[in-house]
Amino acid sequence: MRKAGVLLHISSLPGRFGCGTLGAEAYRFADFLQQTGFHIWQVLPLNVPHRDASPYSSASTYAQNPLFIDPVALHEAGLLTSDELQTLEREAPLYEKDLYTLSKHREAFLRKAAARADDVLRHNVLDFLAQNENIRLACTYLCGEDPSPENLFYQGFLQYQFTKQWNALHAYLRELDIEIIGDIPIYSDLHSSEVQYHRDCYLLSADGEPDFVSGVPGDSFNDAGQYWGHPLYRVERLAEENYDVLFDRMAFAATLYDVIRIDHFQAIHRYYAIPCGQHPREGHWETGVGEPFLQRLIGALGSERFVVEDFGCYQGDSRALAKKFALPHMDVLQFTLDGGHGADTYPEKILVYTGTHDNDTFVGYLEALSPEKRTRVATLLNLSPDADTTALLNAACNSLCACAAERVIFPAQDLLALGSTCRMNVPGISGGGNWHWRLTDADMENLEKLIPLWHQTLKMTNRWEEKHETCQQRPL
Repeated sequence: MRKAGVLLHISSLPGRFGCGTLGAEAYRFADFLQQTGFHIWQVLPLNVPHRDASPYSSASTYAQNPLFIDPVALHEAGLLTSDELQTLEREAPLYEKDLYTLSKHREAFLRKAAARADDVLRHNVLDFLAQNENIRLACTYLCGEDPSPENLFYQGFLQYQFTKQWNALHAYLRELDIEIIGDIPIYSDLHSSEVQYHRDCYLLSADGEPDFVSGVPGDSFNDAGQYWGHPLYRVERLAEENYDVLFDRMAFAATLYDVIRIDHFQAIHRYYAIPCGQHPREGHWETGVGEPFLQRLIGALGSERFVVEDFGCYQGDSRALAKKFALPHMDVLQFTLDGGHGADTYPEKILVYTGTHDNDTFVGYLEALSPEKRTRVATLLNLSPDADTTALLNAACNSLCACAAERVIFPAQDLLALGSTCRMNVPGISGGGNWHWRLTDADMENLEKLIPLWHQTLKMTNRWEEKHETCQQRPL
């Protein structure tokens, strides 16, 4: 089945508490997708980010962001009082542009909720930790300098509540015939539970610091290259342990998502090693885990569970490796147009976006084009050179829906024709407002006004399929 979908991270949902949650707004967005005819919801990594709020650099693959826990559900379970819920809502706007500050504010309320757990809930949380060793280790790591039983219970309580709410939303989406595509970052952060408990699997010096770190040379996102700073895998050691550390991270992602987007698939084929603290141009390429790892991964989970982020722009033929294992890659219409081609050139086995979380919005992309490039883009979209931005955006979206690709995805910003100030991330720049964009209530209302238009577009391009069942699980 040909499908279309929307890219919107949980943090970007509207709502009452300064950050998107798994509460009513998530179900409202799911209803919007179903009513429109979208069959995909793509999210960014859900895990706990560090202070810069990037979900691609986290304390653990296995610990998910407590900010996404719906406070209303905690109130309904008797774990937060009405006054506490009102305080959360009243104070949230003060912190909505700083997710780290918001998380510190939220912690006091979440600790109160955990302290009110009765014997049944405490047993369920402890049983949850006992059955999920990697989550238990992540919670232990997050305890920091206070590994007391109560602090471990608190961390476990957060992960239990997140998992409970996420599984409920996921079940609701399945009833609506909507699949979730989620990201798995290829690397672990230096300050993470994976590195803490598996140091021998990472290229670290005797003092625990990396000699070489992750990044890429100059590419389509950043001419100067990017310095990410993650420790690199010790490939020989991974092989000796049957790639358990990397496999377990991806297998865990498969419990969260229907389809996993492997971020920076290039590193599985060949990875770029930058001397710690040096400019990306000082880096060099090394051989990655390659075929032996993919044989285990795909043999266990199946190729249909994955799509790879691989633009084929780095050294070596990583796309040939993906093709050998029947892993569809992705492309971006902005890059295709820059290369002088239209959406009609896409093959069937591919996932295509107007733009990703790392791109400018499509409106921002158009507005930044030189007059010559804008004329070329207009021609590729079968429009006159003087076509306005709205016409160009609409033509781009329509051409993507009509193309041969099995899956096409639109960031929510492109559905709303939003400009550069609403982009999610500028690669290579830490802070500066990255990762903080959210839908407003007005934006959500405007999305819902687009339902008839997009419904017609998806139906005309054979990306819509009626579902007759009525879902009964939607919370009030």
